[in-house]
Amino acid sequence: MSNLNSSYNGKNGFGLLRLSGTRILYPNFAGQKTDFNNEGDRNFGAAVDPDLAEQLRADGFRVKTIPAYADDPDSTPTDWIKVKVNFNSKFPPKVYIIRVDPDDPENEDKMVQTRLNEDTVGLIDILSKSRSIIRADMNIKPSRYPAKPNRPGGISCYLDALYVTIMDDPLERKYRNIRSMDDESPIPDDDELPFEE
Repeated sequence: MSNLNSSYNGKNGFGLLRLSGTRILYPNFAGQKTDFNNEGDRNFGAAVDPDLAEQLRADGFRVKTIPAYADDPDSTPTDWIKVKVNFNSKFPPKVYIIRVDPDDPENEDKMVQTRLNEDTVGLIDILSKSRSIIRADMNIKPSRYPAKPNRPGGISCYLDALYVTIMDDPLERKYRNIRSMDDESPIPDDDELPFEE
């Protein structure tokens, strides 16, 4: 388990949950339809350490557990919670990719921050599959929902802020600051070239 820090003010199950240095599990930031997910539902799993998992369960959260691998003596169970990503809310989540210099990963002056939106947040699904993510830090807002016929009440977790740190690609870093041609500076047609064949 890689949670470096976590904090939760569990008063009435509505405290802000902060996870630092955790892992993203089962990412579906793009909201793709799967056997376990409806089209358009964006969500992911966030790993939590055992002590926090116990507190969350006591407060009414639904905490799931991935069992340890039977053939790996060093493997341990992983507790996790499902987190919803709702860009249609009044306060949509803030999601950032943080790229660090592979030669100097602790130097904040060399870090590059990019904010993702509803159209680009699916990039995290790709990064997760490629195992490019070094760490994830996030704020989660719990929201209690009432019981309905045939459905008990419970607590949903919504993403408030997410910072995903990845190791920057050296080639991309080398050429990042080169100005790109925009629509106002198109490549000229052959007839417009300033020379003759």
